[in-house]
Amino acid sequence: MAETPALPTQIEQGLTTLTQTQLAITDQESYEQALTHLALVQQMRRTITKYFADLKAPVLTAQRKLNAASKAQLERLTPVESSLNDAVANYEQTNADLDELDADILVNAALATGIPAEPLVPRITVPAGHHRRTTISVEVTDLLALAKAVAAESAPVTCLLPNVKALTALARSDGELFALPGVRRQTHTTIVT
Repeated sequence: MAETPALPTQIEQGLTTLTQTQLAITDQESYEQALTHLALVQQMRRTITKYFADLKAPVLTAQRKLNAASKAQLERLTPVESSLNDAVANYEQTNADLDELDADILVNAALATGIPAEPLVPRITVPAGHHRRTTISVEVTDLLALAKAVAAESAPVTCLLPNVKALTALARSDGELFALPGVRRQTHTTIVT
């Protein structure tokens, strides 16, 4: 596990003090002390977040530049790779089709003459280490039709993932009136100082 980086002395001292203070709220005075302490904790959270954001900023900028440079260089290969992939796939398919025709001819000749056919030698041999990989992906073209299929149980419910961001925005705008079947509005209260 990575070591926790040291904080500047002033931040470290404030953090240590805040984490060692324990308060019990028993009356108005202790309630106000707790609110003051909470404000200090929240301020410390913002201070630590900013401290590390400032440290990460140049690294993130460099990472973005490296990612962009890498992407630009790799994009130069895309047309060549695509062209070669298509040419190889077409060559393999054409020869596989011809092999299939040859096999039919040999089988028909063997049936007609009663003499067993010679084994078919494929036109091409794929070198060791080369193979095909078929990647499958989908595109939803009709969301309503998909939802109906899930409702009719012809597709599993996992085919529909909720858009939590949109549902949360709707729940926030509707407030207490929010009501959607299968969705529950939840609230979490944070004391802001």
